[in-house]
Amino acid sequence: MEIREAIDRLSDLVKRLWSSDVLSSDGFREWSRENESYLAETLGYDQQSGMPPVISLIDVVYHPDLPLVLLKVTREASARLGDDPRGWTLPVRLCRGVIFDRRGRLEALPFEKIFGYGSGHPETRKPPDSDFIATVMQDGSPGIIFPYRSKFLFARCDGSTDNKSAISQLTMDVLAERCQWHSRYPDDVSLIVDVFPKSGVCVGESNVPDIVVVGVRNTRTLEDYEPHRFQSLAGHLGLLNTAIWGARTIDDLRRYIQDDSSRHLKGLVAKFVDGTRVKFECRAYRP
Repeated sequence: MEIREAIDRLSDLVKRLWSSDVLSSDGFREWSRENESYLAETLGYDQQSGMPPVISLIDVVYHPDLPLVLLKVTREASARLGDDPRGWTLPVRLCRGVIFDRRGRLEALPFEKIFGYGSGHPETRKPPDSDFIATVMQDGSPGIIFPYRSKFLFARCDGSTDNKSAISQLTMDVLAERCQWHSRYPDDVSLIVDVFPKSGVCVGESNVPDIVVVGVRNTRTLEDYEPHRFQSLAGHLGLLNTAIWGARTIDDLRRYIQDDSSRHLKGLVAKFVDGTRVKFECRAYRP
């Protein structure tokens, strides 16, 4: 399945929820039980032995004030699916913070779920035989920044809103004003970021955390920006960006993550020519 088809399926799901007046997580669970076959078809999910039921796979988070809904994989599904590739269809993998409005318009597009080297997924057991660019894996709180109705919003990829790992709307407004985002921010662009609240600096009356851009995706074209391009955009918007690592081969990556001297680094993410991403987590890393 191509990403456009997967997005279209999720868009149709969101439109059905709004038309059915499903406006809460509890309402979604009840609706899922009544529409189990449709949900399985939408997600491309074929439950097999040992796999969780489709009604427990994903959940929804509604914005408290705006007609926006975020789709996320449940903790139960993550635990029970693990690295089993049978259940991780592309629509399911996209439910990692993807956001639509009530009409099904795509508003924010994060990375689909990325798996670690050597896990059960085909691309991690035998990565593509092509060039790649490796970027440093950050250890902050993953989220997404996106424009909506002349504002810039932030959402955690898991939909949570705890103060320790969220960015307030006041902070977003301060950033947008300070860095002139209203004139600099490209249309239809989602910034995929990691947030480090403890190392923030004071700007005006707002404590602005360190925000590290790890990727950029276009919600209209679905383009996934190459690292050099998103690094340039991050600088243009006054934000930090993750570093590009100098590895040239898979063996380079394997040697580095097995080296005890790499304990200061969480890991690397290799993006291949076809867009596939694979995580290489450092064995000796200690947060």
